[in-house]
Amino acid sequence: MKSGDPLEGIALSEQLGKLESGQRARLSVTGSDKPVAIVRATYGDVQTMSPKTLKRCLLSYEAIGWTGFTPSDCRHSVLFVPVNAGPWLWGWPNRFVARMAAVNTAVYAVDDYKKGGTKGLNNAVDLGKLPPSFGGGIWTDRIDEVGKLIKTQKNKSDAVRDQE
Repeated sequence: MKSGDPLEGIALSEQLGKLESGQRARLSVTGSDKPVAIVRATYGDVQTMSPKTLKRCLLSYEAIGWTGFTPSDCRHSVLFVPVNAGPWLWGWPNRFVARMAAVNTAVYAVDDYKKGGTKGLNNAVDLGKLPPSFGGGIWTDRIDEVGKLIKTQKNKSDAVRDQE
């Protein structure tokens, strides 16, 4: 939901109310703070993310993640983590991804944070910024190119493993 209109959050919540909880649990809602907050308050089983919750989650986790505690803003969420911010998060990459999965949160890597925001991981150079063992999702604007690159990498890894 790109607009900041809370009525969009109400309208979406009404539509989500028509779904069974199992269907809602497979959905993610991202967008502006106000409408997403309404969906989050109405349906805790839907993964949500807004700029405000993302920032609060990542800053809180950066401060206390070493304890193993997952802040409430990180629960039932979707996190877009810039690859240059990931190393600041306790347990990055896979312990972090596992901790988030344990609280119904999906983690997607996005390109480096720069003033003005981020973009997807869209080519081989972008994918090269990921830790080799990254086990989360990849946000991309070019699934056609990135899918081929990942398939090629997997085939190379399988070939090396077969030779061992």
